[in-house]
Amino acid sequence: MKVSFFNKKLLKLYGSVIAVLSTIISFIQIFYELPDDCKIKLNVAIAFLICMLVLYIIVFIYSNKKKSVSLRVNDTVIKVFTGDILKQPGLKVIPFNEYFDTIVDDKLISSNTLNGQFILNHVDDVKALDTKIKQDKRLQRLQIAIDQKRSTGKEMKYPLGTIYKNNDYLLLAFSSFDSENRAYLTKDDIIKCLLNMWNEIDVVYNGYSINIPLLGAGITRFAGITLSKQELLEILIMSFKLSGIKLEYNANINIIIYKDSADDISFFKLKDFL
Repeated sequence: MKVSFFNKKLLKLYGSVIAVLSTIISFIQIFYELPDDCKIKLNVAIAFLICMLVLYIIVFIYSNKKKSVSLRVNDTVIKVFTGDILKQPGLKVIPFNEYFDTIVDDKLISSNTLNGQFILNHVDDVKALDTKIKQDKRLQRLQIAIDQKRSTGKEMKYPLGTIYKNNDYLLLAFSSFDSENRAYLTKDDIIKCLLNMWNEIDVVYNGYSINIPLLGAGITRFAGITLSKQELLEILIMSFKLSGIKLEYNANINIIIYKDSADDISFFKLKDFL
């Protein structure tokens, strides 16, 4: 279970429910008194205790089945819920590697990833996209290296967290690639990447809501550290808090969790960790 039976927050929530019920029962007793018969009082007490136990079980099940949560961070609403990011209105963050590669061959980019699905199904002309990325003046200023040793893919490398806006999509340089074209991040890279990403989003979002996947939950490897999907989600939210950025014009942030990952996330616990 994602939430233990005696979870402190769960007990606190249950206590709040009991407080409300106790107030209601006290109000009813003003107008109705139980008979003096001890047997009746005992039966009522037993029934009350059973109802309280059933209620606690209901709250327990609810906390484990919860599939969405809404938080307020830096005066910005962050909604976390299950869904398909490619079907959401607003701007959508799509993680790429540090080269903004676009070759979906199940070697450089897997067709099963969000990156691969975006390129295959939402890019009409891949060569045109490559040209726009290469000729973008802002990205040209941000280039940090040219790797001429790469046998497949592009040579120009960009800082992690860099964003290229392509219509409703925010292409994000999220992961480094090793010599075997395996995506990875070090523990230092994670925070730097996310903080840079939020700064980039602050520049380009233009009042629109932002949809972000659970970054790192796919095939990205983390050097020297093991992170659960719950921890990845908490790091993503905490990085926004640390950025100090707040979205204006009623724009909010949606963190989209794919159905396959939902069982690994405790939405109930997210209210606590901040």
